[in-house]
Amino acid sequence: KTENISSLNNSLVENSSDNGFTILSFVHIELIIFIIVLGLIILTGLVSNIITVAVILRHKGIKSITDILVLNLA
Repeated sequence: KTENISSLNNSLVENSSDNGFTILSFVHIELIIFIIVLGLIILTGLVSNIITVAVILRHKGIKSITDILVLNLA
């Protein structure tokens, strides 16, 4: 009986560790995807912001550094 119990315990431990690993790796993958998507969104936002600022400056003509700063902040 003791042998059966020990083997059962071993199988339980192995199963739980496997499940833990798969859950961990899944969460890890989700996190990486989320970070990549977030990074892309931020990058595209910055690029579009820079483009709009450049277009506005081209239309108005660069008056002063303060205008550029205000545009960047807004």
